[in-house]
Amino acid sequence: MRFQWKSRLSAKHLAAYIGGFFALRAASYVFTDALIFQALIVIGLCMGLASLYYKDRDTAIFLLIAELLLGGNGQYLELFGLSLRSALLITFILVWMLHLISSAGHRKEVYIPHRLFYIFLPAAVFILIGAVRGTLLGNGLVAVLQDTLPYLYFLLIPPLFHMIKRKRFQKELTALIVAFVFGTVLWELMLFILFTTGISIIHDPFYSWLRDAGAQKITDMHNGFFRIVAPVHLLIPLFLTVVYSLKLHSKKYQLWYLIIPMLLILVLDLSRAYALGAIVGYLLLFRKQYVADWIKVGLISLLITAGMFLALNLSASLGTSTGIELLTNRIQSFSEPEIEYSTYTRMAVLPRVWDMIIERPILGHGLGATITFPHPLSGMSITTRHFDWGLLELWAELGILGLASVLILIGSIIVALHSHILHAHHSRSVDRGVIAALMTLCFLGIFGPGLFHIYGILFITLSISMTLPEAPHRHDMLEWIHHKLHILPE
Repeated sequence: MRFQWKSRLSAKHLAAYIGGFFALRAASYVFTDALIFQALIVIGLCMGLASLYYKDRDTAIFLLIAELLLGGNGQYLELFGLSLRSALLITFILVWMLHLISSAGHRKEVYIPHRLFYIFLPAAVFILIGAVRGTLLGNGLVAVLQDTLPYLYFLLIPPLFHMIKRKRFQKELTALIVAFVFGTVLWELMLFILFTTGISIIHDPFYSWLRDAGAQKITDMHNGFFRIVAPVHLLIPLFLTVVYSLKLHSKKYQLWYLIIPMLLILVLDLSRAYALGAIVGYLLLFRKQYVADWIKVGLISLLITAGMFLALNLSASLGTSTGIELLTNRIQSFSEPEIEYSTYTRMAVLPRVWDMIIERPILGHGLGATITFPHPLSGMSITTRHFDWGLLELWAELGILGLASVLILIGSIIVALHSHILHAHHSRSVDRGVIAALMTLCFLGIFGPGLFHIYGILFITLSISMTLPEAPHRHDMLEWIHHKLHILPE
């Protein structure tokens, strides 16, 4: 059955997406040990996606994006070790390639008449070289494939080039992003309540499922507060920056219904990098034309964030802690990394990352590379694929040429969006927000794998697709987002 696209952002669609968000997690938990049943579900979904591709390709691609936003880390359902996300992506690529081979008309759609298409090609080539080098240098086929899979989402750029101009796709994507924000904040609050009240505890079966299937981490801060950490939180500073850009160009208060949940997610995560990313993104939105609004929105956000942090700490500690000691400890760790384990470990990794870069500076060690460093406390050697330094990891794996090609691509997107702003005769608040968000992503890439994490790649892919269209429909898209995103569902 063809997907029914609505003309307005409806409560019915939001409820359906949020329901899917929780249904996926519930099914994963209930069928944790039923591996055969999980495999049957994954196979059925892959077959459904392949069939849907030929009937309604737009909907098939939309469902692929929906799984990215609603499916957490993608491991909630597995096909004997292969995640649902990977299985769906591989299925899509195989069907897409078969369609490419069999249809001359489809082959024409791969080419995009925009200079960014040619700037993207070198980055794609160096990613391919990185995969080949990783295999030849013995990094392990599984590790190479795991590092390569996120980059394959760039293959969505050609179809998204055509889809993003269509109003029905714009509205469904907007509804999906709103559902992602609401679903995430409700899920995080539920986890916070479960662990602060003692209903769930660290290392119980629920926690083990959450860590293994959801790739989430719950950290006891020893004052009653529990950090709720998840890879998908990378998108929060980016989406928040775009929504702030809309807010600064609009007097309507409804956008706070998106801003406040995202601020709450950042409070529950308590990540220094994401908090700094949100601050950097907001600073980049400064314009002399609306300095008063910029100050007012910033102060209101700061007060709301402080209030939520204080309320959560007081409630979690039964009134014994305001959480100030948590903030001071995490801020102090910037200058004294040895007082905080994660910061101390990150500093211990840095010298070895530089050694790897110096060893192969031009083409790198290939995708799937590992790093070995002495544990800062025990002194034992640890081998891991997580470098903790995003841009340096990209350099170590793809070399300086690969790193430069990726940064040039992002810089070109920013230049193209800025050109749209200069030549526009109407509001381009979305463009300004995306520019600030891309720069924020580069900033986050210093401290983590933002640029090559699957969610970073998703944001870059959507940004490229939004930048490419030069047709009149693009005006409709930006106007609709500017005027409709902040309106609550009817």
